[in-house]
Amino acid sequence: MFAETSVALAGLALIAVELIRSVPALRRVQRTGASDGVSGLSLGVLAGTGLGWLALAVIVQSWWVLAANMLWIAIHAVLCREVARTAARKRREIVVAGAASAAALALATIGAGLFMPVQDALGIMLGVSTLFYAIPAAYEGLASASTRGLSLVSSA
Repeated sequence: MFAETSVALAGLALIAVELIRSVPALRRVQRTGASDGVSGLSLGVLAGTGLGWLALAVIVQSWWVLAANMLWIAIHAVLCREVARTAARKRREIVVAGAASAAALALATIGAGLFMPVQDALGIMLGVSTLFYAIPAAYEGLASASTRGLSLVSSA
């Protein structure tokens, strides 16, 4: 009973973190109509790996993580749409990075899956993909002449 309650509380905390992190980012872009400082490449990588995060949650039967990931993907899809509206360059970045990261994740997971359990291979590949999200996001935020599209709450 205690373990189930702990898992439920941790799951609710994860959902809360996703809301605290994602909603301000989306609202900032919607409110300002700008995506200055937001990386289209990072958004595309996250979009391309979304199904991998869902699959991993299902494989390990972590239903709270699955719920949090589904919430994140829904909010992220709207954020991608809003950012894509602000600049054709970012629209292309989101689409190309999304397709490339989905393909790379699938191929790398299949390849690594030949040597280890699929859940381990997928987990490792998703961990590595975080670098391809975080580094462009940090660079775009630091190199941008303006950060009108960035939410301080989401960046913390």
